[in-house]
Amino acid sequence: VIVNEDMRNYLKQRLPDYMSPSVWLTLSALPTTANGKVDRRALPEPPHQRAVEHNFVMARTPIEEIVTGVWCDILGVERISVHENFFVLVGHSLLAVLAVTRLRASLGVELTLRTLFEAPTIEELAQRIEVQRSVEKGRQVPAIVSVERSAELPLSFVQQRLWFLDQLFPNIPLYNMPLWLHLQGQLKVVALECSLQEIVKRHEILRTTIHVAGGTPSQVIAPSLATSLPCLDLRMLPEHKREAELQRLMHEEEMLPFDLMQGPLMRAMLLRLHDHEHVLLVTVHHIVFDGWSAGVFYRELSTFYTAFETGVAAALPDLPIQYADFAIWQRHWFQGEALERQFSYWRKQLADLPVLQLHHDHPRPLDETFRGAARFVFLPLDLSAQLRALSRAEGVTLFILLLATFQLLLSRYTGQEDIVLGTVVANRNVAEIENLIGFFGNTLVLRTDLSDNPRFCDLLKRVHEVALDAYTHQDLPFEKLVEEFQPKRDPSRHPLFQVVFTMYNALLEPLELTDLTLRPLARTSSVAKFDLAVHFEDTEQGVVGVFTYNISLFDSDTIERMIGHFQTLLTGIVADSACPIAGLPLLTPTERQRLLYEWNATRLPVPEKTCIHDLIQAQSECTPHAIAVIFEQMHLTFAALEQRAQQLGHYLQSLGVGPDVLVGVYLERSVEMIVALLGILKAGGAYVPLDSAYPQEHISYILQDTCVSVLLTQESLLTGLPPSGTTTVCMDSDNSLIAQQRVQSIRKEIVSENLAYVLYTSGTTGRPKGIAITHRSAVAFLYWAKNVFGTEERAGSLAALSLCFDLSVFEIFVPLSWGGCVILTKNVLHLPLVSMQNVTLLSVVPSAMTELLRMDAIPSSVRAVILGGEPLSSTLVQQIYEQGAVQYVYNLYGPTECTIGTTYTMVARDEQKAPSIGQPLTNAQVYVVDRYLSPVPIGIVGELYIGGAGVARGYLNRPELTADRFIPHPWSNEPGARLYKTGDLVRYRVDGQLEFVGRRDLQVKVRGFRIELEEIKCALLEHPAVQDAVVLIEDDASGDKRLIAYVVLDERQTCSRSDLRNYLKQRLPDYMVPAAFVPLKAMPLAANGKIDRRSLPRPMAGDRELRATYVRPRNKVEQAITRVWQEVLQTEDIGIHDSFFDLGGHSLLIVQVSSRLRDVLEEEISILTMFEYPTISSLAAFVQRMENCSSALLKDQRQRGKKKNNTREARKMRRSVNN
Repeated sequence: VIVNEDMRNYLKQRLPDYMSPSVWLTLSALPTTANGKVDRRALPEPPHQRAVEHNFVMARTPIEEIVTGVWCDILGVERISVHENFFVLVGHSLLAVLAVTRLRASLGVELTLRTLFEAPTIEELAQRIEVQRSVEKGRQVPAIVSVERSAELPLSFVQQRLWFLDQLFPNIPLYNMPLWLHLQGQLKVVALECSLQEIVKRHEILRTTIHVAGGTPSQVIAPSLATSLPCLDLRMLPEHKREAELQRLMHEEEMLPFDLMQGPLMRAMLLRLHDHEHVLLVTVHHIVFDGWSAGVFYRELSTFYTAFETGVAAALPDLPIQYADFAIWQRHWFQGEALERQFSYWRKQLADLPVLQLHHDHPRPLDETFRGAARFVFLPLDLSAQLRALSRAEGVTLFILLLATFQLLLSRYTGQEDIVLGTVVANRNVAEIENLIGFFGNTLVLRTDLSDNPRFCDLLKRVHEVALDAYTHQDLPFEKLVEEFQPKRDPSRHPLFQVVFTMYNALLEPLELTDLTLRPLARTSSVAKFDLAVHFEDTEQGVVGVFTYNISLFDSDTIERMIGHFQTLLTGIVADSACPIAGLPLLTPTERQRLLYEWNATRLPVPEKTCIHDLIQAQSECTPHAIAVIFEQMHLTFAALEQRAQQLGHYLQSLGVGPDVLVGVYLERSVEMIVALLGILKAGGAYVPLDSAYPQEHISYILQDTCVSVLLTQESLLTGLPPSGTTTVCMDSDNSLIAQQRVQSIRKEIVSENLAYVLYTSGTTGRPKGIAITHRSAVAFLYWAKNVFGTEERAGSLAALSLCFDLSVFEIFVPLSWGGCVILTKNVLHLPLVSMQNVTLLSVVPSAMTELLRMDAIPSSVRAVILGGEPLSSTLVQQIYEQGAVQYVYNLYGPTECTIGTTYTMVARDEQKAPSIGQPLTNAQVYVVDRYLSPVPIGIVGELYIGGAGVARGYLNRPELTADRFIPHPWSNEPGARLYKTGDLVRYRVDGQLEFVGRRDLQVKVRGFRIELEEIKCALLEHPAVQDAVVLIEDDASGDKRLIAYVVLDERQTCSRSDLRNYLKQRLPDYMVPAAFVPLKAMPLAANGKIDRRSLPRPMAGDRELRATYVRPRNKVEQAITRVWQEVLQTEDIGIHDSFFDLGGHSLLIVQVSSRLRDVLEEEISILTMFEYPTISSLAAFVQRMENCSSALLKDQRQRGKKKNNTREARKMRRSVNN
């Protein structure tokens, strides 16, 4: 039997390529004419398809993919085998010129028309281009030659890394490669077993094991190796049980680890399902096999099987070299100038490498778990065709198009514009290794800049250039790259990148043999080597992908959404590839509807013309004799409050106060303060609170900025006022004048759009900014409060916060508007002095609540607690519920610019997670968007924008700042509707609850990691001994950034800095664990009750936690470890607190240290232990604990042995006596 490939090879040795036929037809005889010549007219018409033979070969390397794409576009075909001739495919000279021109542009190499004539197949032309690019880049590759097997055979670099990982994670099938085939037809089992044996005989690598001497691994090749094929018959099982058993056996086989030292590193099993249906399970360790090897294995298996079945010798050429020759060649080549050339590119490309901040559903475990699952994606045929056409039109491969889309997806998910991920290349760019089985693949780091919102077609060019440069420098082993860059060692994540994107076109298609069809079985892996690995293949059924993810990090729903967003992006790209990337659609229509409209369906009718004082007046008419205000021993009824406020309002009007006129309030906390607020509102003015605790400069600025015409104060405070031309009214000394005013209602001249109050908050420029709130906004909030808090909860509201803090509006006006009582106190820490039995509603910031709990000062009458202004921990919530009478704990979120509160949630008693900030209040809308104001998906961090009735008028006298922070509402039909840009980072949970992440201005970077300081704070607050915490960042003397944690600890519990550090290490990555912990008795608080960060003490410069000081070894164990480190690291100056990795230690050196310490200390020191204890002091402490445990165990065993011996002697004596 002569197959077409054999004939083609035969002719190639005798004729030019362009004279080799592209279509072959087998006939029993040639038709002849009467004179005996071949009758050409009688020859059958050849089929129209070109690739009629079974050995169609798709592009296998990036360069082959690019050449294939150009040829397909020029010749107007869908696919071309790499062995087909350009000119046989109807490519003529004009098309050849076009092909050369396009390849020059795509690949940036100087090609000539002569090159195409001399190398007319994709395979040959790609090889020429590879050589040309290498020459232009100064990369000359020496030939690989066979070497003697007498010397020790080193591992290749990629093998060395896999061996190291096997030592680090022993007995984990992390790198098992299943190559499983479905066999349909008449199977000759003996022929199949012999075929496997021949493949093992042909490839030394399949007879190789890894041995270690002195901590250094090497290859050991067995001269021969018997390969068995056990067969398991499943035919007796019922159909449904048979399928279940098949899946069980496949999973069991996949999860069975290999022993690299004992071998063999390939095993096979045959499962018989029916008489003519089998499944062949071949499992190989990745250290001797790769994806390309699967194609070699597949072809050789069919060739050997056909040979054994037919009795004809297999037509396979001898292999000139073996894998061990490649490993030696690689070691010799990658040193000196060749190594430096590669390094110089990667040093520049990977400088200041960022870390991908992809959100996880679960905290990252301390160690990698490798627990994986997978989800498939099948792109529709029409979309697949459009993607192929677009890639050809843009002069890039389908892989580049999909890669650019995925990097765009990651950018939209993370908000980062510098995206880094990994990819795997076959690295078979040397002709000698093309037909070898072995692990040749290399991992490349692809880093793409997505800044400046480029058009997608321009992004394609960026990704294309990055990939081409990476391919040109792909010879540098990834292991060398890791050693060079020395990323911070973290056993919980892969170095340099955590997400991988690959695409293979060398598909294993079904093979038709005599009476037998071989079809590869697709199977997803239950092992996740990375956080996320995305793999695509281009098939006749369309583009197919699989997302393999670590289930310790991601939920399946998250990955399903990610797949949907990826497909939505692709659809948008083929519709308009010239669209700027920020404008490409990401959300599905259903998601967009839910995020923009369904979760913002909060509309509730509120009286449009009502003002705050109207609500209080109506309540006064209903309950005139009810107590409205309590302050110390003073009580004021609603009727009395209303009368005094009316009189003050009339008096203020006589001084010129009217709509939108600002009136200052500079009063100590008293009943008069409440009267002042209500009187200003009745006069039509808006109050501007001034806190007497504020410095004069601050007060002076506010008075000048607001130009208040009237200032309400008291005699005792006059001396503290800065000079101004403001009319001053003293509520005590001028009371006689005020009391002379009318008590009748003031004629209403204001509307709900007039100002109610102006509150000043700190500004980023250093100048406070005044936030102007209208009655309409405040009344909308008050109606929400009425619907949420019942009569019992509103009965007695503690008013303890400064008027300058917007939560004070809640404390005062909610009870007054709906029939409750305001229980006024000087501040929240004076709570034990007030009438405790009357307080039912408590609204404070979490840091103040922490202090109240510490003082055991929560009144037993409190039924509801409202917390706002700061992030809330579940620990604090549970401590509040333990107070007994408290029935409800609410988390209220909202910037002052949106009137007190925007979202809220009632936190459950048994809530374990950090509380969310809830969902929007009635008549409020919230939107989580990216920097381009596009809504982000569920689970993705974005900036919170707020709309609705609570949005403020703006910043007083700051039109530019108002225009910047208050923007037109893009999703509202209401005229003049606006959104407020909060600067807060949040994300949606699946249930529609919002999760607070942090502030944009509290987002810092440490060693390339983007960190939210609030996330660290929240983790600290979960510790049972931590009552309050704040985290700051500061620069040390060397300019490095360090995290500092300030903590208030429960005095009843014992907790050290080391305890806190270890606690955080179990919950956060190392880079998020503060360098120092500063204990405080209490947090310094500002007047509004929030933490005053400026008053926090600086850590002492000499704090040993802030610097790594040199400390000599203090005992024999530390001395022994130090000597080993000095020998391996070849340095003398090593302190016991120095990190092994900071001193230049890497994976191979850590193996040597582990091996030597095992000999010196006579203790088993695993590689993972070295990662967990990277300093001499920590490792020595671990060894000493091990020794103590061993000593105790040995003592226990000796005691048991002595007891056992005594018992044995007693039995002997008894037997002797009896005898």
